[in-house]
Amino acid sequence: MSALKNAFKAILDFKAIFLALLTAALVTANFAVYPFSQVIVSRTVSLRPLSYEQKNNLYQAAQCIDGQILKPGQIFSFNGRVGPRTGRRGYQPAPSYLGGETPSTIGGGICLLSSCLYQGALTAGLKIVERVPHLRTVKTVPPGFDATVWYGRADLRFENDSKEPIEIKATTTDSQLKVEFMGSRQAAINSKQAELRRIEQRPAPGEILVEVFRSDAGRETFISRDLYRSNIATR
Repeated sequence: MSALKNAFKAILDFKAIFLALLTAALVTANFAVYPFSQVIVSRTVSLRPLSYEQKNNLYQAAQCIDGQILKPGQIFSFNGRVGPRTGRRGYQPAPSYLGGETPSTIGGGICLLSSCLYQGALTAGLKIVERVPHLRTVKTVPPGFDATVWYGRADLRFENDSKEPIEIKATTTDSQLKVEFMGSRQAAINSKQAELRRIEQRPAPGEILVEVFRSDAGRETFISRDLYRSNIATR
């Protein structure tokens, strides 16, 4: 009887070990083929200088974007995804930037999110379909890397012109905003080789001319040339 019990226990132990190994193998295999297993681009910026209202607006917009999946050939639209910035949708008046003025507008501050997305798309090598720079330099984003958004007038749009899907993650805490582009291992390897470079010139007093280039595997591509007034805006 004792021998039978030992044999039965051995069988149970073998089954437990087999199931544990099988589970681990399945998890590993699933993670390996999961199309969003790797971080292609990650961008984190501090929100400490921003007001409570600006942080709230960023939170509302980030919630609309977090988890967005771009299939090959699909175009991402910031305004299309986030929608109108209204009080009924949780947005609050906050310092904004429209033209040459800095009024308090509903949804003020969310250009920091669109700018992070723009930089992420550039680094990932995605095709920029539409991007509008600010007229003036802003505190939170280096000139040339910014992307202003104004519902119905200015949008940020980029196309996933790769052969694989991409997932966009956007999250906020009280102290930081984090934007990530997730994809395959090969896409992550390719993006790590890419670098963005800015060249600033001052053609006249109060003006900054910025050129942006993207280098990848020894090849440099011209991205943009923007002229700013150098007085600092509030977001």
